[in-house]
Amino acid sequence: MTAPSRFLRCCLLFLALGSSVFASEDTSRVVNLSTRGQAGVNDNAMIAGFVIGPGAPKTVLIRAVGPGLATVAPDLAPLTVTDPVVTLYQGGTPLATNAAWLAADADTMAAVGAFPLQAGSHDAAVVQTLQPGAYTAVVNGSATARNLALVEVYEVSAGTSHLLNLSTRAPVGTGDKTLIAGLVIAPDKGPRRLLIRAAGPALAAIAPGFTGELADPLLVVRDAHGVALATNDDWGSVATSAGLAAAFSAVGAFPFPDASHDAALLGDFPPGAYTVTVSGVGDTTGIALAEVYDVTPAEPTTVTLSVDRTSTDEGNVTPLQFTFTRDGDSTAPLTVYYTAGGTATNGADYTSLPGSLVIPAGATSATVLVVPVADFETEPDETLQLSLQPAASYSPGATSTATVTLADRPPSLFVADLRAGDSSTSIASGTATLLLSANASTISVSLSFAGLSSPETVTYVRLGDPGTIGEELFRLPIGQVDSATWTIKAVGTLALDDVVAALRAGRFFVNVQTEAFPTGEIRGQFIQSNGSQTFTAPSDPPAVDLASITDTDAARFLTQATFGVTADDIANLKQQGYAAWFAAQLAQPASNHRAKLLADFNLNPNGGQQSVNGTPTRPGSVHRRSAWWQIAVRGPDQLRQRVAFALSELFVVSDVDGAINNNQEALANYNDVLAADALGNFRTLLEDVTLSPMMGVYLSHLRNAKADPVTGAQPDENYAREVMQLFTIGLSQLQPDGTLKLDASGRPVPTYDQTTVTAMARVFTGWAFHNTNPTSRNFRTSPANYIDPMTLYSDYHDTDAKTIVGGLQLPAGQTGTQDLHDALDALFNHPNTGPFVCRQLIQRLVTSNPSPAYVYRVAQVFANNGSGVRGDLAAVVRAILLDYEARSSDAAATASFGKLKEPLLRVTALLRAVGVTTSDGRFPFSNTNNSLSESPLSSPTVFNFFPPSYVQPGDLASAGLVAPEYQILTASTAISVPNYLYNFITNTTYQGVSLDFARLLPLADQPAALTDQLSLQLVGNSLAPATRDRVVLALQSLPAGTSNTDRVRTALYLVVTSPDGAVQK
Repeated sequence: MTAPSRFLRCCLLFLALGSSVFASEDTSRVVNLSTRGQAGVNDNAMIAGFVIGPGAPKTVLIRAVGPGLATVAPDLAPLTVTDPVVTLYQGGTPLATNAAWLAADADTMAAVGAFPLQAGSHDAAVVQTLQPGAYTAVVNGSATARNLALVEVYEVSAGTSHLLNLSTRAPVGTGDKTLIAGLVIAPDKGPRRLLIRAAGPALAAIAPGFTGELADPLLVVRDAHGVALATNDDWGSVATSAGLAAAFSAVGAFPFPDASHDAALLGDFPPGAYTVTVSGVGDTTGIALAEVYDVTPAEPTTVTLSVDRTSTDEGNVTPLQFTFTRDGDSTAPLTVYYTAGGTATNGADYTSLPGSLVIPAGATSATVLVVPVADFETEPDETLQLSLQPAASYSPGATSTATVTLADRPPSLFVADLRAGDSSTSIASGTATLLLSANASTISVSLSFAGLSSPETVTYVRLGDPGTIGEELFRLPIGQVDSATWTIKAVGTLALDDVVAALRAGRFFVNVQTEAFPTGEIRGQFIQSNGSQTFTAPSDPPAVDLASITDTDAARFLTQATFGVTADDIANLKQQGYAAWFAAQLAQPASNHRAKLLADFNLNPNGGQQSVNGTPTRPGSVHRRSAWWQIAVRGPDQLRQRVAFALSELFVVSDVDGAINNNQEALANYNDVLAADALGNFRTLLEDVTLSPMMGVYLSHLRNAKADPVTGAQPDENYAREVMQLFTIGLSQLQPDGTLKLDASGRPVPTYDQTTVTAMARVFTGWAFHNTNPTSRNFRTSPANYIDPMTLYSDYHDTDAKTIVGGLQLPAGQTGTQDLHDALDALFNHPNTGPFVCRQLIQRLVTSNPSPAYVYRVAQVFANNGSGVRGDLAAVVRAILLDYEARSSDAAATASFGKLKEPLLRVTALLRAVGVTTSDGRFPFSNTNNSLSESPLSSPTVFNFFPPSYVQPGDLASAGLVAPEYQILTASTAISVPNYLYNFITNTTYQGVSLDFARLLPLADQPAALTDQLSLQLVGNSLAPATRDRVVLALQSLPAGTSNTDRVRTALYLVVTSPDGAVQK
């Protein structure tokens, strides 16, 4: 057989051994060496060397095939080793040996594509899982002859590690006993540069004493067709020897001696099958080492950077994922460097980044996780940009930066208005703010207060409902508090999420304890509030039809504008229209409470005061209340009186004060002052209230004197504080829509501080009881006159310069009247006053939670009535009652619209809807504080029966809604109010009056019509269908003998005490 044909046969043999002898990788490389050569024993053994590169452990299959060669090349059968033995070594330590392959390994052989071995053959095989490192497989044949064997090394498991640097040492004979290695370059990225060596003489150089080496190896590389592609005899005799020596060094191969007859070549080989034959020049024989090294220059590793999303916010707890991906070789770990830039600050606006990461060996990517830091600042959106930095081991790829916008998510704001607690009679007040971080992990509390009756002992933030002691969360520092922080944690049986839910549900409160009130002098529940640093005016609301008025429209309007709906009022309003109705009401003279009180006293002095010989000489509270009820139920100036009642809950004076209680005529006169100004100008109202001796007594600025350097007495601050806090501007600066104006930290901005209160107290000095001769002596001794406005006593007024609200400078030397006018003007013109007052009037007349847009529209009318006049209350009230939200049925249908009816208004609505008769025209009602939790001008404190900011814990608080009237809805009043209504309905006469059923009796035998009429007048036609059906059914189910009067009474009671009857929509 000629040489070319012999080598072609060898190439075909290796191809026949299986196409996956050299597995295809995702990049071209040389793997899985198969070598056919002679195998003897000891120094004549055939030795295959391989390296498992860095990465995970790898399972390999090592075969020593002798008899099996005959199955694929029958003509070689006489020349093969009959019983090969393979032993696997690491270093000098044997790891495994085999002389007869195991049938259990047949599946593994098939899986890697090795040709099958005959069952029972004496071929050898080892399957072993190996750690990265260098190994040798030694194949021993016969001790008496060196016959042919095939040694193969296969990768069994995939993974990050690979076989590297394949070599075989074996005896080289002649003819079919030359050493032949087969290799395949898998297709993918092109040619591979291979260093192929045949070491003979060099073996003796590296192993002194070694003998039998092949003296002059000849190396030939052929393609799959047997065509010789490259050959070498003496490596040092070629011009490329220097390059070869450099390649030896680069791959760590042992050097060949200069001018030795060892063979080596370096070439680029495209994908395909190749054979490498090693023979002796002149048919010499001996032991040779065949080696194949892949020295293809590694493609430059590039790293790219990506991020899973381009924006996030401070409240998002899902980390950003920045992914660094490399291409090229992944066998070794790679350290990647990056910088963190953008406008955000590393470690402050997001979790701290070290600037480097390691892509592990075998991995193509690694991820950096970044979580934004939720803080308490309100700031512009910021950016985070990661940028790859170049390094010697890689180059940044096409996408070397990744940018994310970190949107500011302001903390949630909660505000608490602090007032006297259940066991306190204090007039102190304060405000607290709580910021909940965007990720709901931390809170920050600030607190300010004034007017405590005694030194503060301790202040807590607690968790509990109004009226309960609650569970302590954390203690605040003594005094005014700025940004005390607390990391939210589980409390008692409440998990962390439950604690946050409790906060949102209005169950966090501040409790300030003092020496005088050790269980708490003032406290306030936190409720989520709206605020912003900037303001954008809302868009106009949808148009609402005010021309056509239905019965329902009329009833809803009259419920808001009067003390109750009568059938005649519905008919008149529908006929007149809104504009004419307003005009008629404005034209109505104000009903006079003082005159009614005196008339009532003259009719029946019982219950009066200052008795002489058993006969009262002055009206008492029963006479004032009788006057109030007469006007509320029968007065023709319903709008004026309804607004005056709303103002009485804003500009509070109360007969719980002893001096006021003893002057009920003056208190009735104060009500007349409110009524006279109710549809006038707010500036007039403000001055009239300020100079009212009733207010002077109640808030103690009557006989308020300038500082006395001898006694050390200072001006009283009570009215100075309340005229700002309660009557005009409130505690915090407002946007034009009544929402809070926030500072850079997201907290409300105070409208004034204690220095302002002190200065304003000096403004209100020198005023005392009316006297046409205001001498110094008369300041203290003038007879009490609780009717006429107070008089200025100049000697007692502080004439020094003052800096008051808004920073306004009042020059020294001004009169008390000048100071008062300037101060009231400053309050009147303050940007807070319009939205502050208008929101409360909307709450009293229409809905507890007006939208900011509603407040804005009304406040704009307060600022300018359309004719350049500020403070026109008639225009303000008209704007309130005719606004889209007040008149739209769509707005009324929203869950947040409406209000719980005050108990007083539930009673007046019943009396007006049905009509009443009295024997003498009197309404001698007793004090209703016990039955209804309120009575006209009898509030327990200056904060009214309920403050406008009262929070009802639960769903309402979670929705950020206030519920003022709920403060007086208790387990007791839930029973006493329906009972009070029941007494009017079922008794022929109650509290001196009788219901007049005349207009309802014709409907008594028509359950549906009767129910609908009562729904219209008492519920604004908003009785729920299911409730209506139950009422109708109940009426239909009454015994046949039930009188018409009792049928009407039953219908009345069921409607007026229904849940819908308790709510104004």
